Amino acid sequence: MLGSISPDNTFKNVSLQDVKDEILECAKLVAELGYPDLRINKYLVSFSTRRVKNFATCTKVGDHQYKIVVNQHYLELASADNVHNTLMHEVIHSVPGCMNHKDPWKRVAKKVNATYTFTEI
Repeated sequence: MLGSISPDNTFKNVSLQDVKDEILECAKLVAELGYPDLRINKYLVSFSTRRVKNFATCTKVGDHQYKIVVNQHYLELASADNVHNTLMHEVIHSVPGCMNHKDPWKRVAKKVNATYTFTEI
């Protein structure tokens, strides 16, 4: 789980490296469920300070390369569990066939929810 949790269980000073590490951990957990492509994926991670409705986004930028942009304001306000779930949600988009929220994405999310004990995605 991400470091630098403040007393109110949010991430006021979370680093980009902390987020990258959490994304790699999420990818490892999903790969262990039978999605080995995630072991070779590369994740380009950045923060956005624009106040938008998205907590994070995932965009495919090349073969096995994905850009995940995380809303900095969300990190400062959301609970640790919610941030973890948001990052897991974005990592699931990097599973082949899961760039949208149709049935393949839902199947992977359901498998993640059934296997791991964190709050449902």
